[in-house]
Amino acid sequence: MNSPLTDPDIKIKNKGHVRMFRNPVLEVLSLSSATLTVVSYGAIVLSFLVLNRFFGSVDSLGMGLAVYFGAVACWTFFEYILHRYVFHFVYESKAGKRFHYVMHGYHHEYPRDAHRLFMPPAAGVIISSMFLGIFFLLMGRSAFVFTAGFVNGYLLYTMMHYSIHRFKAPRGLRNLWKHHAMHHYKHNDRAFGVSSTFWDRIFGTMPKGQEEGSQA
Repeated sequence: MNSPLTDPDIKIKNKGHVRMFRNPVLEVLSLSSATLTVVSYGAIVLSFLVLNRFFGSVDSLGMGLAVYFGAVACWTFFEYILHRYVFHFVYESKAGKRFHYVMHGYHHEYPRDAHRLFMPPAAGVIISSMFLGIFFLLMGRSAFVFTAGFVNGYLLYTMMHYSIHRFKAPRGLRNLWKHHAMHHYKHNDRAFGVSSTFWDRIFGTMPKGQEEGSQA
């Protein structure tokens, strides 16, 4: 399988896979795949929509679509903030450094490890439920549809991320592929957006030389 990160100035490194946890149960739970991710997160999205049918307040198609796709758009902002300020925060404590390595440092060390390009389903269920609780406090019973859209935004992002690391860029998306490659191999303090370059343009973190490039 060809690497998608084929900029001639970018050197691909660390293509392998290593054990992350000594505990065998944690090790297994830390792994996932594209198929498992689509099935599990798709089930989470569907579950929240079903919960809305019985307990939610969004009862019209127009409002449902607006809330749902608004949440997908909100995900892109959250993705940028999380990547920039949490995954790339410089932690001083031993526990903080371990957290960083598990959440993101491993990915930078082994960027093409297909087993760890996704948030594992078990963690996904827990985190999605936490977001549902947070959104419920903020917006009441419309949170079921909003959280479904938000999780769908994550699913679109993570499949994009997987595709960037595993496949050649399709025509029309080469800018996104190169954008993420620049983050990994040239400017890890820039290019934090994966599913879009929009927030990098807004907050001035486009890689040097790409500020005036085509938008994605």
